[in-house]
Amino acid sequence: MKKNPVALQTQDFALQLAKLREAREISACAMSYDLGHNRSYINGIELQKYLPSFTEFIEICNYLNATPNDLFLSASDSASLQVISPSKLLTVLLPLCDELTPRQVSYLYYLLRDFLP
Repeated sequence: MKKNPVALQTQDFALQLAKLREAREISACAMSYDLGHNRSYINGIELQKYLPSFTEFIEICNYLNATPNDLFLSASDSASLQVISPSKLLTVLLPLCDELTPRQVSYLYYLLRDFLP
């Protein structure tokens, strides 16, 4: 039986979120309230009951002062990341962008722009 890559990524995200939050000594309840949600919001994500929207994901990254990779990749996975050239990245991203709404494309643009100095 094939593993579901989406389920694996959800599990990785939940585990990394919990690790980063705990490393910063922030309770799930406090983080939930700080992000404007009910007290069980972060616990629900960490228990894999649901995933945040893209906007909420970015808010979580900002709150934890973390990059998206920090929330999806363990330290060992990060070390094994391959360097990808800009042209290769564009080859992969452009077809995906065609499936996004204009608003999602804007979010992606500002996310990428935020990585620049």
